[in-house]
Amino acid sequence: MRNFEDCLKNDELSIKLRKSDRTLYAAGVGYMGLAIWSVVRLFLAAYIRYESIAAYIAKTITEIVDDSNGSIDESLAKILLGIIFGMILFFGALFVAFFLWLEVFIGLSACKESVGKKKGVVYLVFAFIMLAFEILGIYTCVETISSLVYGVDPSVFGNIGNEVGVDELEVLVATMSNAIDEALDSFATLLLSITSTIILLELIINAFKVKGLRRKIAAGGKVNEH
Repeated sequence: MRNFEDCLKNDELSIKLRKSDRTLYAAGVGYMGLAIWSVVRLFLAAYIRYESIAAYIAKTITEIVDDSNGSIDESLAKILLGIIFGMILFFGALFVAFFLWLEVFIGLSACKESVGKKKGVVYLVFAFIMLAFEILGIYTCVETISSLVYGVDPSVFGNIGNEVGVDELEVLVATMSNAIDEALDSFATLLLSITSTIILLELIINAFKVKGLRRKIAAGGKVNEH
């Protein structure tokens, strides 16, 4: 039986290939992990903001009834709003599921590429598209944080204080609480987007390295890559 060391190629190209393979595999696993965490984080955010969502729904139902001048009662308003929210949730779930599938496809393809299974460039095309989305997400988060630091963004603070009879101190506390929550959420999203961007860059760069090194090695004969 030949010694294991004799079977393992230690030329420069083979060493570089093994290193790129390991990095590509780690990037693939990491990107799939982040994709799953993003979905979990979305559900956690919805759970945490359940009371706010419920209050918004109740307020919307009241507005629908008031604006209808009696032609729509509360039961019918609930049904109409339920249909609208049901459609939003359905298409939102499809949207989330599609991006989750896309991110898992990219990560899984990278893992398969790293262990020697030939993959095309389709997953890399998708990786570039997702990279563009991540960069756009970083820009959006930075813009939101800048608006909180350097100025008041009406879309962030909403209509706090517009209601009659609200104490000024309560308005200030509510405004500050809302701003802090928005800032923390934006920072968390920014960190997640930056992490995803770094992992995607590692994935893309090492995928091209692996493909290039395999072509060079194939030109000089087969090699035991792992």
